[in-house]
Amino acid sequence: MKKYLVVPLLLVLFLAGCSQSEQNNASTDAETASRDEVFSKLLTEQDLMSYDVTMHNEAVLHEQSDTDKEVTATDGSIQHIKEPKAYHATWEHVTGDIKRDIETYVTGETMFYRENGGAWRQQTLEEEVTGGDDVPTFKPETTIDSNSILKDLERYYELAETEASYIATLASSADNIADIQSILFGDSTSSFVGELTSITAQFSFEKETYLPTSFEWEASFLNKASDDVTRIKQSGTYDAVNQLETIDIPEAIKSL
Repeated sequence: MKKYLVVPLLLVLFLAGCSQSEQNNASTDAETASRDEVFSKLLTEQDLMSYDVTMHNEAVLHEQSDTDKEVTATDGSIQHIKEPKAYHATWEHVTGDIKRDIETYVTGETMFYRENGGAWRQQTLEEEVTGGDDVPTFKPETTIDSNSILKDLERYYELAETEASYIATLASSADNIADIQSILFGDSTSSFVGELTSITAQFSFEKETYLPTSFEWEASFLNKASDDVTRIKQSGTYDAVNQLETIDIPEAIKSL
């Protein structure tokens, strides 16, 4: 009698195992679908109608050197309204003992700017793009930005959630750093500061609306010819997202 029970018992165990495997696969597929769905809804600056962002940028050159190490830091804020076009930015740019304060307004197709509280100057946005007068603009010391780090590298992120937020986190590894560099810099084997050796990033979004709340990323580069190490990092916090309605233009600008 026992001999006849062996086969049915094995069959039950086998079917139970298959069922559990199918459930596990279904769970994994559901998690992947959910992750991809969330990522497809996350909004970046390009998607916003208006915002106010406070930022910190830092570039450390010759990081491994005790004598030649050079730190450049830029702190500032940007208020931006997409339609009608309006923009205001203030930056404090510090390299060693040298500090520069920059303020910029954009209204319509005209840009107004001044340095260290001096006289206002103006030019069209077309002139700024084509390299008109010596316009002081400050961007992170890198050809990559937060949008490309998030959207272009989406496949390498892990997604977590809290009660109020989605948090996307990236940490490069030896297995993916070459692919990440290729995605960010194309056919070039390195960026303008050297070969990418590591990158980490974290982006936070409001869970209910998918609007960005903060970001931070850091990347290290190696110049193999000189063994120089450069580290670049950027962080920012958003406020008044899609709520900013006007940007007040100073009277001194209106009279130009």
